[in-house]
Amino acid sequence: VNDQLTGLPRLPAVLEHLASLLESPPDDVGRSNVVMVINFDKLRELNASLGHLRGDEALAETAQRLRDCLPQPHLLGRVVGAEFIAVLQGVDQDFVDDVSDSIHLALTEPVVIEETAVRLRASVGITHISPHDERSPEEIVSSADTAMYVARNKGGGHTVDFGSLQIRDVLED
Repeated sequence: VNDQLTGLPRLPAVLEHLASLLESPPDDVGRSNVVMVINFDKLRELNASLGHLRGDEALAETAQRLRDCLPQPHLLGRVVGAEFIAVLQGVDQDFVDDVSDSIHLALTEPVVIEETAVRLRASVGITHISPHDERSPEEIVSSADTAMYVARNKGGGHTVDFGSLQIRDVLED
């Protein structure tokens, strides 16, 4: 069942897709599957100032922009609220960096809602899936989610890789 607002797959479908990828990892050296958790910064403030219906309009528009950043066979889904998830298949680090840059760039163009220009930034957390990764799909998503929260807690608007985190990064407020 797809999300009604964005038309994107919901988290259970993304987790199923991720489970199938874990069964057949890329055999190319230098390529991996990657999970990105993307959260729009300041959606609460947008909802408070313009209302939830306008916030939904902004989310639907930005979901379309995210779709445009992710060519097939990569998957984009909606977790809940302002949180989205992308699963990139068999990619190298340059591709991951390009997608991350594209996401941030796509959001620099304001969304116009009732003659108000609204800029949404995103905090993005990523985690790479190793060929013999023993984490469950839920644990992989949790790792990307942790990295996203670190990005958000550092001011938002950028990307953090779970693999580069130190325990102090996770524990900081």
